[in-house]
Order: sequence, then structure tokens, then C-alpha cells
Amino acid sequence: MYKIIGSVKMSQRVFLFCWLAYTVSYIGRINYSATLTSLIQDIGITKSQAGLIGTAFFFCYGFGQFINGMIGDRVSQFKMITTGLALAAVSNLAMSFCHSYRVMIVIWGFNGVFQSMLWSPLLSILSTKLQPELRFKACLYIATSTPAGTLLAYFISMLVLRNSIWAVVYRISGILLFLVAAVWLALTIRIPH
Repeated sequence: MYKIIGSVKMSQRVFLFCWLAYTVSYIGRINYSATLTSLIQDIGITKSQAGLIGTAFFFCYGFGQFINGMIGDRVSQFKMITTGLALAAVSNLAMSFCHSYRVMIVIWGFNGVFQSMLWSPLLSILSTKLQPELRFKACLYIATSTPAGTLLAYFISMLVLRNSIWAVVYRISGILLFLVAAVWLALTIRIPH
């Protein structure tokens, strides 16, 4: 039996933070595509090597979705989202200090695993824990977080790359992910899991 969040107002707040968490998670994954040209030029890796980094992310993300979907049924979805956001932040920050494509493959692969900790628990919260009258709209509106995060990732990258190097984009993404993880934890710590 799922524990439903006690009020419509709190359900709305949880939805808002689900939306924010998933939007920011997209910033921390699309930033690779947004900085790819700058990264290739600065580090001197080939397009094939850069492609391997992106492939590692998607392979690990897909594998992680499978595993984390099952784990999410057995642990607190709220804690899983906090953990995924915090670890994705670490991956982004680590990426900013990396100059070897082999190490980048590992770091960005781990980012894929950590990012995969978000979607299934988030959908579970929206579909089972919110007040019943809000569930359908929440599950519908959460889809807007993907284009919002994508646009923000490219916008942040464009602004940063005008005046700085690609690594700063990952640092900003890491900081944003940590901030959202902290806010998420503060909001959800009092919600019954």
C-alpha cells in the first residue's frame, strides 16, 4: 500500500520539485552534447573517441534503467532521487577535471547509471503518492521537463563557452545538481516514504 501525500498543496510542491529535479538532471546529461565541439578541440580527441564517451552514457543509462527500476520498487523513491542527483553532480564535477577520453568514458558511463536512478522513482511518486486528482496532470506535465532541461543545457553552454572553457559547463551543472539534491532532500525528508 502506497502512502499518499497528505494535502493537495504538498502534492503540488512535490510535483514542482520533481519537475525541477528532472529538468536539472537533463542539464547534467545534455551538457556533453552541448560542449562536444569545444571538448574535442580543447582535449584533442577524435570524433570516434568522443562518440565512445556518449555511447558509454547511453549504454549505462539503459542498463541502469533496468536495474534501478527494480531497486526503486524496494527502496524509498525519495532517497533514490536524492542519491541519483548527488552522484550525477559528482560525475559532472569529475568530468570537468578530466582530460583523458578513457577516463571520460568511465565517468560519463557512471553519470548514465546515476541519471537512470531518477525517472522510474519519479514516475512512481507522481502516479502513486500525489493526491489522486493531481496524478494524471502531473504525469502529463512532467514531460515538459525534458525540453526545458535541454534548452537550458544549450543556453548555459552557449553563455559559458563565449567566455570560458567547456569544463566550467560541467562545474555549473554539478553545482546545480547538488543544490537541487539538497533542496529535494529538505523538502522530502518529512514526507512519509
